[in-house]
Amino acid sequence: MNETINDLPIFSGISRDDIRDISANGFIKLYKNGEILLKEGGKNNQFHIILSGIVKVIKGDTEREKILGFLHSGDFYGEMSLILNKPHTASIIAKEDTQILVFLEDEFEKYFMMNTIIIRNLLARTAERLAQMDIEVINLAYLTIQNRLMNFIWFITDKGSKNTDIGLTHHELAQIIGTNRETITKMLNELRNNGVISINREKRFGILDKTPFEV
Repeated sequence: MNETINDLPIFSGISRDDIRDISANGFIKLYKNGEILLKEGGKNNQFHIILSGIVKVIKGDTEREKILGFLHSGDFYGEMSLILNKPHTASIIAKEDTQILVFLEDEFEKYFMMNTIIIRNLLARTAERLAQMDIEVINLAYLTIQNRLMNFIWFITDKGSKNTDIGLTHHELAQIIGTNRETITKMLNELRNNGVISINREKRFGILDKTPFEV
């Protein structure tokens, strides 16, 4: 576990002794697949770092949910609520069994906000998220549903270089792309029947033919 914490991107540039001192002020929580870690509109005054597992970020109620993205091992969340002293703007739900390193508000202020190296790491990751959100806004405004779906598959397979490390249902894909499940099912079947993508039993994607994605 110590090795996992030492390798967290948020601690990049920090000595192992300092990482040990900081992490000793947190505590570990375990969540089962499907459990709610944070609720949109709530405020728990905690900062979370994912040690293992995958969570999904969701906006809206159960009838009009929009999946904003997924966070993996090494990612963090809850910092904006603490910094701005506002409720959470989205819900966080475990996509699989997940292990979280948790810091309360006082520890976050003392060990994270007072460390210039950690602040830089926080800002770098936040900037990456904002850049991805800009791309999503452009995609929703200008691309067709099929192009949005293909762009998403291209992105999560790292430009076709690997199979996805997360299984996605057709319903989840519809929530991400902004359409209905039936449309997603039809498009995925076409892509698979044409030998463009593969989908295994765990609902993980792979790209078999990069040509349609590179047009």
